[in-house]
Amino acid sequence: MPFSVTTTQIKLTGVEPAIDSLEIAGQVVDFTAYVNSLTDITTGTPYTATLNGFDTEADAFTVVIPVANRQNWQSITNYLKTLGFTGSHNEIIINWLNSEGYTGGFNVAFYDYWEVTEGLEGSFTDKFGAWRQ
Repeated sequence: MPFSVTTTQIKLTGVEPAIDSLEIAGQVVDFTAYVNSLTDITTGTPYTATLNGFDTEADAFTVVIPVANRQNWQSITNYLKTLGFTGSHNEIIINWLNSEGYTGGFNVAFYDYWEVTEGLEGSFTDKFGAWRQ
């Protein structure tokens, strides 16, 4: 399903089956609670859903890499490429971490991400090992 994110909204467009709910920034948006919701849309019918009210893109959209794609740097970058990230392996990962609000070099940004987002402790190797599982 194609989607776009701006600083204040997420826009979903497609001909997918109806959507019952979305989870955004840990909050569930339940479309089944509304009259004429997306659950009324039949498969194959184009629709656009716009969610407003986010101060920044980061507030609206967080990339979570599935565990199956965390096994090595190649699998991480291959997954991020499916989301539109481009560049070398390091550039892709750095761009993703920057989009999540983590800056600095590769190791520093990942280290901070694992500590803050995942609550992992220990060395870089320890954190990467725990994150892969």
